Amino acid sequence: MSSEQISIRVRNISKCFEMYEKPVYRLYQTIFAGHKKFFKEFWALRDVDFEVKKGECIGIIGRNGAGKSTLLQIITGTLQPTSGDVEVNGRIAALLELGSGFNPEFTGKENVYLNGTILGLSKAEIDRKYHEIISFADIGDFIHQPVKTYSSGMKVRLAFAVQVVTDPDVLIVDEALAVGDAAFQIKCMTHMKNLLARGVTVVFVSHSVQTIRTFCDRCIWLQKGRVKMAGNVKEVTSRYMEHLFAASSPAEKCIQDKAEHLESPVKEGAKKIPLMPVAAGKRNQAELIRWGEGYLQLQRFALWGDKNDRSMLFEHGDKIHIVLESKVIDLPPAAEKFCMGFALRDKRGIDVIAVGLAERQIFIPVKEVGQIARVSFSFRNILLPGEYMLIGAIQFFNANGERFYFDYVENMCLFTVVSDRKHNGVVEPEVEVKVN
Repeated sequence: MSSEQISIRVRNISKCFEMYEKPVYRLYQTIFAGHKKFFKEFWALRDVDFEVKKGECIGIIGRNGAGKSTLLQIITGTLQPTSGDVEVNGRIAALLELGSGFNPEFTGKENVYLNGTILGLSKAEIDRKYHEIISFADIGDFIHQPVKTYSSGMKVRLAFAVQVVTDPDVLIVDEALAVGDAAFQIKCMTHMKNLLARGVTVVFVSHSVQTIRTFCDRCIWLQKGRVKMAGNVKEVTSRYMEHLFAASSPAEKCIQDKAEHLESPVKEGAKKIPLMPVAAGKRNQAELIRWGEGYLQLQRFALWGDKNDRSMLFEHGDKIHIVLESKVIDLPPAAEKFCMGFALRDKRGIDVIAVGLAERQIFIPVKEVGQIARVSFSFRNILLPGEYMLIGAIQFFNANGERFYFDYVENMCLFTVVSDRKHNGVVEPEVEVKVN
């Protein structure tokens, strides 16, 4: 492909950092260079090779420490590779460590002109863009105050505005769309779409699979500094999420290996679904929160979809299945029956969906210590793209109809919902529409 059609060409990039156990070893290395090494080598990148066409948006995903930020710094020229080279055609703007280039003693206005000049703009060009920049940042009269008086959010908003409003040919984005409040994030998303529509080339790093799917044409998965997979966005992100949830921690991997497996209710092809213990400690980087009377406890659970049983990644509209298993630990003194239920909680802490047997007048009798009860729930996934936590509960009601909990477990499992189209609201139920 000709250079005119390529915005970024990365050729076999590798980056090695020298890791010193003690600061004085740096001095020793300078004195005894060529005789002895006083550092350990850490290869942040190894033989990374790809091209980005003009007007293309390419997403980069990977776990923390995979080399994503190092790669972006090399592309922008703030870091030199150990080997390999990078070719960038056109003016480049980078949304990396937003606000780090501001002079705290200068006013916001003075920093706009300073950063614009660093980006290669003339004073006349900055003059033409100035009102658009301060309008986008929306920090009011603080634009005339020293940046040292700004909150961290205000600094980031102004830095973002300077970078995206100055008409770059290539835009490098590292999780920058998460800045500010919800209204500012929507403004950032809209502007990003406008830049892509104008043919700006974008390299986009995010931990949000849905954001990558929304914006990107292709995707690169970095793992331990190497390209693990590259290509179709949907395929790469799906494989990445499978890997992410399959190897969340050594303890969790051990639990999965020892879990009992259920036959899933899928007609085409036999699938084995793990019934996972509700273990104490951390699960998916979130604390397991548990409370209740304790006479009955949730012992195990399962969560899977008709089209995906290998990871916690679900497409909007797919069928979701949840199994909760309880055990009678001790006979409760004031309850002869109980019911079970679940809730799905979003990142804001809102229970978007809550389903219980009590509302359906389904109760399970308490018979003896050691009694096992297993309840299955199935529903079409009406959740909008995002991350959700599974909550499980065992309830009982006294003679006055008051609700109590034998067991209530939060953060049993984290899962992600994705979609290939735009949605609004919180959930998207099935709705009958008639037009007269």
